[in-house]
Amino acid sequence: MNWEMRMGQQLNTALILVFAMVVGVKAQTNFDPQDTVYASGAVFDTEEQLADIQRTRTFRAFLPVSVDLSDRFPRVGANNHHAQDGL
Repeated sequence: MNWEMRMGQQLNTALILVFAMVVGVKAQTNFDPQDTVYASGAVFDTEEQLADIQRTRTFRAFLPVSVDLSDRFPRVGANNHHAQDGL
């Protein structure tokens, strides 16, 4: 590489760095006002708020109501359409 090409590349690099610094300084001067409210992420409930929530017990001392779902199942033998072929 000759001398002029190296100087040109160094000049381009220097100009890019100066431009980046000027843009960076300009971007850093635009702060939000002091009264800006930011999202705080997970906000946990207080004990008073948790006391009002209806909770499900961790265990139950009873059996749930039974329901007959047999009418929703396929007929016996109807689930294998290849049964006639002996597969």
